[in-house]
Amino acid sequence: MGICTSKKKVDENIQIVPYKVCITAFIWNKESHNLFDFESNQAAKKEIELDFSATLSMVDNQIIALTDNEYVNKQIQLLRVDCQQEYMMLSGMSQKSDQRVWAILCNRPDFESLNEWELQKGDMIKLGRMKLQLLDFNYEIDALQQQKEQVENDDELQSKDLELEASQCRICFSKSGSLSNPLFSPCKCIGSMKYVHLNCLQIWIQQQIKIKNQQSSIQYIWKKMECEICKMSLQSTYTYQGQIFCIMQIQKPVVPYMIWKITSDDKSKEGIIQVMELLDKSEIKIGRVPDCDIKLKDISVSRSHAIIKVIKQEDNKYKLILQDNNSKFGTLLYAQSDKLLRYELQYQQKVLYQIGRVLLYVQLKEKGKSYNKQFTCYRHPNQIQVFPKKTINEQATIVPNFEKDKDNQLSFQTHNELNQDDIVINVKQI
Repeated sequence: MGICTSKKKVDENIQIVPYKVCITAFIWNKESHNLFDFESNQAAKKEIELDFSATLSMVDNQIIALTDNEYVNKQIQLLRVDCQQEYMMLSGMSQKSDQRVWAILCNRPDFESLNEWELQKGDMIKLGRMKLQLLDFNYEIDALQQQKEQVENDDELQSKDLELEASQCRICFSKSGSLSNPLFSPCKCIGSMKYVHLNCLQIWIQQQIKIKNQQSSIQYIWKKMECEICKMSLQSTYTYQGQIFCIMQIQKPVVPYMIWKITSDDKSKEGIIQVMELLDKSEIKIGRVPDCDIKLKDISVSRSHAIIKVIKQEDNKYKLILQDNNSKFGTLLYAQSDKLLRYELQYQQKVLYQIGRVLLYVQLKEKGKSYNKQFTCYRHPNQIQVFPKKTINEQATIVPNFEKDKDNQLSFQTHNELNQDDIVINVKQI
């Protein structure tokens, strides 16, 4: 039957901290595309407390905390809780879209969370089944001119021929690259076909793009992009060292603008890059109805789902403030910032997280006189059998659905980021 570790005394290798991590979880039915209806009361409430670093998992609709030396059959890993003496950090366990850690923007009587969030370049938000990533944002005219001049300077600093014979563009056969036009590997091709210039790929890919001009905005729409040789699906954007490379030729306005990448959980739907001019705009509406500035044609998106407020500051710079508009499924923000994931006793924040079909609240509480380094406040549920790990092969892992997520299993697409071996700039691979 195995060993059930329900005793309160813990192994001496486990560090007990002087505070309790109090977790409240709400679990709802599977058949909802991982969307939580804030207007319903169908979620089961679970509560646990722990005082050591652990992996938070769901087993048979129960939430449990497992150390690195424990595993449970058929668990779904949700969240890593790293407890230090002075603070606690949260981190996600999966890069799959439906298992990422999302912070929810909402303000409802039963579910209090963030009221607003200042958007930064690279932030990703989720509205129903639609995902939006802020690729670029510029509100300074002088900075736009400087950016253009910087690109021209980068082109003048193109490198000499690379020493590696294979490191050449498969389209133009040149071996030089620059910061604005690097050689990179966007697919599974190897050898002399591995690398391609960003600009060369942009010219080739433009044949598969539909461009739609709207009032004060342009949309670049694609259905499917793939390598003509290895047939691997291409991402529309890649990230390397904090810089986002887009494989489409995007015309940036000479006036203040923002650029959004719009995709859907429904793989059959089109992807969109939307470039918006921001002259005299103080508010940007996102929703399903025609009068929204960013229109999302999906029934899971509310008619007026969210609002972005454009606020001018004293230094003549601008900031973008995202707010939910009492939407049915909430406005979700991909939790990457320490502001969302770090907790301290002196600074209590209230953030509602969503991971799959689970909502989570986290709160720290002092133990006071009950603090003892040898005993934990946590107990496993009696009905859950927890086993000690014996070998690396016995570790409980999430078994991926390769048919459903096959595009996410290839090359670097899991993280949508380029590795050092995937990009060449200035005579060497970096």
